[in-house]
Amino acid sequence: MAKKIDTRNEDTKRIMNSKKYREIKNDLQKQLKENGTCGKFFDDMIEDYMAMYVTKTLLVEDIQKRGT
Repeated sequence: MAKKIDTRNEDTKRIMNSKKYREIKNDLQKQLKENGTCGKFFDDMIEDYMAMYVTKTLLVEDIQKRGT
């Protein structure tokens, strides 16, 4: 099997490795577990949400750096 190449940029990696990212993702997973909600559909929704979180964070950082 070929090794998968990581094409994410450094800023994306930094956000995904942040404490806040992990806390949010873990909290979402915990809430689903406590509600008895499980399945690949919900796991995929968490991944979608976290991707949007990364995008939002990158946009906020860019606006702070370069303005609107």
